Amino acid sequence: MNMKVLAFILMAAGILLVAPVLTLAEDTSPSATKRIENLKQKVEDVRENIKARVEEPKLTREQIREEKTIKVRKSIIAIFESYSRLTMKAGQLLDKLQARIDRAKAAGENTTAAETAMKDARVKLADATKILDDIKGKKDTAVDKPTFLQIRKKLQTVHKDLNAIRLDAAKIISSLRSFNSQKESTKSSEKSE
Repeated sequence: MNMKVLAFILMAAGILLVAPVLTLAEDTSPSATKRIENLKQKVEDVRENIKARVEEPKLTREQIREEKTIKVRKSIIAIFESYSRLTMKAGQLLDKLQARIDRAKAAGENTTAAETAMKDARVKLADATKILDDIKGKKDTAVDKPTFLQIRKKLQTVHKDLNAIRLDAAKIISSLRSFNSQKESTKSSEKSE
C-alpha cells in the first residue's frame, strides 16, 4: 500500500496521533515513556470510538418517519388539550356574563348590544366545541401528512373561534361596565340633591 494512501486513511480515521509516538520512541527518559503511553492510550480511545460509531445501528427511514409522526402527534394532542381547556373556560365565562346581562336587563337597561355579542360568542363556542369533538377521535390515530394537515387546519379554525369569543366577551364586559357607570353617576347625582 502506498504511504500517501496509508497516511490519508490514518488521517481520516483520526489516528495521526501515532506520528508523535514514533518521534518520542527515540527518547528513553521516564517522562517520554509516560507521554508515549498517554499517546498510545489516546490512539486506543480513538479506535474504540471509531468502532463504536461503525457498529452503532443507523436509524432507518421508517424509524425516522415514525419518530416525526410521534412528535407531530404529541404537539397536536397538546394543542388540542389546551384548546379544550380554553373552550371550557370560555363557556364558564359566557355563563357568568349571561347572568350579568340578565340582571342588567331585569334592572331595565338596554342590553341589545350585549345580547347580540353573547349570541355571536355562543355560536362560535358551539362551532369550536363541534370541531374539537371531530378532532378528538382523529388526534390519536393520525399517521399521514394529509390527516395532520386537516387536523391542523381545524385547530386553526378553533383558534380563530376562541379569539372571536374573547373579542365578543370584551364587548359584553364593556357594555356591562357602561351600565354600572351610568348607575353610579345617577346615584351620585341623587346623593348630591
